Amino acid sequence: MSGYRYDRITGDRVVSRSPVFVSSIVITSDGGGEADAKLYDGVSTTDPVLLSIYTVDEAMAQLNFNPPLETQRGLFVDIGTNVTEVLIVYSVRKG
Repeated sequence: MSGYRYDRITGDRVVSRSPVFVSSIVITSDGGGEADAKLYDGVSTTDPVLLSIYTVDEAMAQLNFNPPLETQRGLFVDIGTNVTEVLIVYSVRKG
């Protein structure tokens, strides 16, 4: 996975201000109930939603993309409720 990096996210934030390829997402519940997060194609929650990911109480969920999920404007992660962390594996698009 040359050129790929990962980001451990525990609160709402911009992952990249440049377009990216996302190859994997992992969400982990904190045990307080169903955990959820949203990924946006851009730098805030006003940009288009790419996807929502959920997991049941005291569990984790993983999504792998082959080919990778492509953004046009950047990547923002909005952490919902009961989330310990979201792990994103991605690479910045060149050109």
